[in-house]
Amino acid sequence: MNYCNPKWNNNGNLSKGDIIKVVSDREFCTTLIDGVDSEFDVKQGEIHLIEEAQEGNDVILLNPLNDDYLTSNTSRVLKVNPVKLNCSGSIYLENTATEGKGLRVIYGAFFDMNNLYGSRNNDTFLELRHCYSMSVNMKSSNNALSGLGYGVSIVGSNSLLNITGEALGCRHSVAFGGTSTEGGVAWDVHINNFTGSAKYDSQIFDTHYSCGRVHWNNCIGKGRIINT
Repeated sequence: MNYCNPKWNNNGNLSKGDIIKVVSDREFCTTLIDGVDSEFDVKQGEIHLIEEAQEGNDVILLNPLNDDYLTSNTSRVLKVNPVKLNCSGSIYLENTATEGKGLRVIYGAFFDMNNLYGSRNNDTFLELRHCYSMSVNMKSSNNALSGLGYGVSIVGSNSLLNITGEALGCRHSVAFGGTSTEGGVAWDVHINNFTGSAKYDSQIFDTHYSCGRVHWNNCIGKGRIINT
């Protein structure tokens, strides 16, 4: 168990097993491109599970905070109402619209998608946004458009994700990105036994700058360069 740093005194709104998002107004990573702030500048933030929280006592998280949060940066704690899905069978995704997404999961927690497959999702096959403790096994082939075409897009304050499978014919097979005003970065996302390939002259695996910590284990890129 890990006491929060800084610690918060619980006023009765938080309980054991709740998921919280910690955010502030400080930029996690300031990125200059040609001397100008880039679109990759996002505000710090992360998502956690509460291990212990009794009224009037300090909140204890299952895992320690990954970043420092200051009151001078308007740090705050938000309680998450997570989405839980029951995916016992296979799911097929196809969306041929110009900016078509196969599936977007926002604030998902504690569930598995072990047979997710599809093709021709022109924008993104799978987008995970602010999710906690999820497992995904996927197989996709996209008809990527110029500037679009993501296999799995991991956006915002995701934590403890395990993703396996393949995404072929993409702009980026696996991409991490920011959320503009929402804030939050990814910590301890595991990409395991994943195969990707790019359709255009782009990176198969791309973390961008707005990423806290990602683990690449036995991943294969076919035909293009890998940029982290």
